[in-house]
Amino acid sequence: MNFSDTRSFLTGERVERRLAAILVADVVSYSRLMHFDEETTHARVTALLTDAVLPAVAAHGGRVVKNTGDGFLAEFPSAVDAVRSAVRFQDLVFERTIDDAEQARIQFRVGINIGDVIVGAHDIFGDDVNIAARLEALAEPGGICLSSSALDQVRGKVNAEFTDLGEQSLKNIARPVRAYALVAGDGGRSASSRATVGERALALDRNLADAHGCIGMAKYFVGRAIETEGHVQEALRLSPRDIFANRWLLFVGIAKGQLGQDEEAVVWLRRSIEVNRNFPLAHFHLAEALALLGELDEARAAAQAELALDPESICIATASMR
Repeated sequence: MNFSDTRSFLTGERVERRLAAILVADVVSYSRLMHFDEETTHARVTALLTDAVLPAVAAHGGRVVKNTGDGFLAEFPSAVDAVRSAVRFQDLVFERTIDDAEQARIQFRVGINIGDVIVGAHDIFGDDVNIAARLEALAEPGGICLSSSALDQVRGKVNAEFTDLGEQSLKNIARPVRAYALVAGDGGRSASSRATVGERALALDRNLADAHGCIGMAKYFVGRAIETEGHVQEALRLSPRDIFANRWLLFVGIAKGQLGQDEEAVVWLRRSIEVNRNFPLAHFHLAEALALLGELDEARAAAQAELALDPESICIATASMR
């Protein structure tokens, strides 16, 4: 309990609390951008906040609690509103910066949580606010990361898929928090745009593993699954122990399934699981591929492994094999 909370308790003042969806956003590499060109960076961040970000927050019922110079803290009446707002302003920022040089591009990371907050005169406080801030740091540039409690509220209500990042030990948070990364569900435009950015990045430096990995994943979403493996192979060559290697491997497996190459899909999906056994989506797609090959016992085992990791998962694979 901090001093202001104690004073309220001792003076008999009621501490106002409420349930809220909390969104924390921050500019990626803000210090580097400011060092590179202070005035231009400040002007561009201000313009993006004014023209794209803050209108999207307001349009979805959000309230900016405070600005932090390189980001902001906002609250929403629901997690659905918070996620829809974040998706909207991330798309707007992406569209407005797509032609910028990679080293000067402004991107936001977003963290979203839902929980009980203490309401101050000009701020909100509590563990759930801190969790949102820690989740923001886990998000990819231009990405959105949310807690399992927020996901429970938005599942099936927003046009998006979610990648399980597993249990995360967050700084100054006593309990592990399960985190999820949002994957935009509008497919074509977002994935195509990300592929374009990745290709522009490679034009500057062919050794960017992240760019190869992102392009490989984007190719699947735009219906060019046959190109996914090549980009992922190059990403793995450049960064074989990359933190996102399991996702790259997963998307090759999914792409192989889309191409009807189920035996190869199984190989890639098992490789993904070897890298990270706590990634439910890989077990789910492995169960699917094994079922299509008629390996029902192995498929059941994979489905059970997925459900053990994510009991709230849609159990299509299990149900179809009973």
